[in-house]
Amino acid sequence: MAFDNHSSARSPMYRRTVWWGLLLVLLFNLVGNGYWIRTNQVIIGHDAGGHLERSLEVANLLTRSTPQTFFQALTYHHYRPPLLYLSTQPFYGLLGRSFDSAQWGIIAWLLVIVLLTFAYGRALANERVGLLAAALVGLLPMILAMSRLY
Repeated sequence: MAFDNHSSARSPMYRRTVWWGLLLVLLFNLVGNGYWIRTNQVIIGHDAGGHLERSLEVANLLTRSTPQTFFQALTYHHYRPPLLYLSTQPFYGLLGRSFDSAQWGIIAWLLVIVLLTFAYGRALANERVGLLAAALVGLLPMILAMSRLY
């Protein structure tokens, strides 16, 4: 099966439509999850409290910016990878330390997943396939549910 992978031959209008479509998928996920954060009052999942506590402890470690505290933040938990807790820190700085601001770190990862899915579909076939794949991933109930867990 051969796919049309010659996107350079596409018209500028076609490319703009694809990019606007991708932007709409990203905005839908961003606004939908933002609305969910604003209206939800229940922490979902039994692990969320522990992860939130660890992310706050990493935030306390990073109040002193030294190589030693950064290394401690990277190696804080012996089982969990540090990127979850580190990716939450900019949102704590912007929005204050709360569960809602921690959720924005997870939503940022959702947007990265949607963008990477688009890039993979585009590389595999073409922009339309990439856009369809990104839209499907952005609407999968499991992905949406996981983006609302911390």
